[in-house]
Amino acid sequence: MIEVLLASALSTLVLASALGLFLSYQWAHHDLALCVEAQRKATMALSRMVYGVGGTNRGLRTAGNIQVVAGGDGWTLQTEDDEGMAGGTYEYRASQQALFYVPAGGTEVRFADSIAQAEAAIVSNALDVSIRVALQQGRLSTTQELHTIIRWRN
Repeated sequence: MIEVLLASALSTLVLASALGLFLSYQWAHHDLALCVEAQRKATMALSRMVYGVGGTNRGLRTAGNIQVVAGGDGWTLQTEDDEGMAGGTYEYRASQQALFYVPAGGTEVRFADSIAQAEAAIVSNALDVSIRVALQQGRLSTTQELHTIIRWRN
């Protein structure tokens, strides 16, 4: 009888430990997956700004001139090519937590979402851009911030 009780207690202890380990690993996996998703969104947003939206290769790195126009709901980057022709504009709208691209004479494209904060400033022949992505899934939340400096080509 004592052997059966001892075996039952030991089995319960092992099972409770295994279940606790499983749940903690499951929580850590979901937390890591959320961090990776936020990092991916931030990377894609900056990549599309720098290299262009939709495979156009007409991103900020090809601009001859960029003007930052601050607004009440975010900012707008107005670009010009090397000949002074108007290029597309990049817009950050804080109320929608999104980034938009509007090609010259085209329709706007929403290319990034979950943008909690974005800043753009011109510093000595370069554009300084930082983006913070915030995601929440249930009780888990994460923020990832990326920063880049884009130098004028000419």
